Amino acid sequence: MVIGLITGIFSLVSMTQLLKRKPKFLRTWNIANTLSLVGHLINVITLIATGDISNGFMRQFLTIIFGMGIAVLWNLYCVRSVRVRTYMGSDEYIKQSIFLTRVTPPQPAVPDEQPTQHF
Repeated sequence: MVIGLITGIFSLVSMTQLLKRKPKFLRTWNIANTLSLVGHLINVITLIATGDISNGFMRQFLTIIFGMGIAVLWNLYCVRSVRVRTYMGSDEYIKQSIFLTRVTPPQPAVPDEQPTQHF
């Protein structure tokens, strides 16, 4: 239950960072997904240890598979989407990710605007 609460907090922080265009949003999202996976694995281990496999084992197992699939799809979308790259303004969010540090970011058709100094 505590892991679920912490995962929810990390997810909310990640979405807030995304809306504010902070490059650490993908790192925070990866942490939330990892914590969720750990929490569900703990539930599966607990179900196996108590011998209560028939009750919630399959539901927990399917939740793990579904959650991992959503995490992989979201990470691939964030890395390969020119739309996300353009929205964020740079590829710094990919460099700050936990799992996707060696990925080549997409290049927008129009180069990023460099800030100009007005005197």
